Amino acid sequence: MRSRWVVKPGMEDEARRYFDEALDFFGGKVVPGGQAAIHGGSINLDESRPHMQIISDPLMTDPQSKDPVKDLKSGFSLAMGSHRKSKMIPKTDKSGAAVLGEDGSPVMRRENASDKAERHHRELKEWMLDAGFDIEAERDAKRHNRRVDLQDFQQIRDREAATADEAGVAQEMFTEAGIARHEAAAFQESAEDTVVSSQELTAEWEKTEMPKLERLAKSNLTKKYVPRWKAKAKRDAEADVREEMQPDLDAAAVDCQAAAEALSQARAREAALARREDDMGERESELERRETVFEQRERSLSQRESVLGEREEKASQLLYSAKVLDDDAQMALKSIIDIRDALPTDAQRRFDDLAGRRVKSKAAKLQLHEQQQAQLERLKASGSSVKQESRPDRGYGK
Repeated sequence: MRSRWVVKPGMEDEARRYFDEALDFFGGKVVPGGQAAIHGGSINLDESRPHMQIISDPLMTDPQSKDPVKDLKSGFSLAMGSHRKSKMIPKTDKSGAAVLGEDGSPVMRRENASDKAERHHRELKEWMLDAGFDIEAERDAKRHNRRVDLQDFQQIRDREAATADEAGVAQEMFTEAGIARHEAAAFQESAEDTVVSSQELTAEWEKTEMPKLERLAKSNLTKKYVPRWKAKAKRDAEADVREEMQPDLDAAAVDCQAAAEALSQARAREAALARREDDMGERESELERRETVFEQRERSLSQRESVLGEREEKASQLLYSAKVLDDDAQMALKSIIDIRDALPTDAQRRFDDLAGRRVKSKAAKLQLHEQQQAQLERLKASGSSVKQESRPDRGYGK
């Protein structure tokens, strides 16, 4: 199986230089022991992506030792992990903004493992750009943050694979068409050489044989046979040339026709590939539109949740206000009943007539209060909004 990544012809030295520069960066900027800590490696071009495997150790010289060259110590934490001697960098929050202290200066912290990995990645880009390689200097946030569902991603990969296969077939057909055109041109050149040879033979025949015929014509032979001889000799020469050239001409015609058919098929394949690319572009646009719709729906749901929370809080406040008002009304009713009970009998009757209702005993009042409390409890349990309703007459029944 051929790798999907193939070095372009003439770019082999440039590809080799790319890995050499990467190896120089790794030995000079990453491993603590430098180039001496690299023991070997290999470049793989036979898999889905070209890559280099490096064998190295994390050891470094110990400056406090009497023999720093022989006495080595591990430098893994200092180079790639967390270490007390790691350099200081500004502390940032989740948004990436610098955290400032009370005096307004940035708060500093030591590099950790992820910080060092990001720094190595950033410095590697700068190293390769300085070396003259055409790579992306900045991260494309729109392309890297784009989300695609698993099913859509699999469909896109399948289409890309099919498009790549068809592109390979089209390229092979173009190559075959070019070879056929080249062979046809060679046959045509051969045919032209044959025609030139036949013309040279005719000229040579006219130069050598014509004088003989003329001498025969002057030797009292009948002049009427000379034109016949000339015509016959010319026809024979042309027939010999045609018979010699005909196979080459027929083969050239067949090859030209095959080349034309291959070129037509290649153009049709190219048009189909263009249509597939347009279809993939439309598919990607549709995915982006669906992502936009999903984001809008998420924002709408968040807004609705906020509104529902506000409504629930307002309903709780209304329930609490209704309970307070009801307690106040009950206290006022109790005070009115006490005042009525203190009045003489005649005054109580007049009071009852004015109120429009008669309350026979305090039990009726307590029963009415219990009904109102039960109604409030049902409203709380159901969670429904509290509506303004007309309160029952708190006067005394007749």
